[in-house]
Amino acid sequence: MYFWKKSLLIQIVGSFLVLSLLTISIVGYTTFSQARASLKESVFERLKFAVKIKEKELNFWVQFLGIRSTQKYLSAR
Repeated sequence: MYFWKKSLLIQIVGSFLVLSLLTISIVGYTTFSQARASLKESVFERLKFAVKIKEKELNFWVQFLGIRSTQKYLSAR
């Protein structure tokens, strides 16, 4: 602690270092948070799109099975 108060150069460099690290930490955290939120939103959009495709495929499949069972029923009569 005595060395800190003795040298003006150490005080200036130390203060600049602390201020720089604080600024970099804040900017880094903010950037990380925004990137994470953006990626999360992107993933959910892609999942919603996949769900819509699967829903259409299932509806087509159920409709197709319904038509086939109706045809078999009518042809058996």
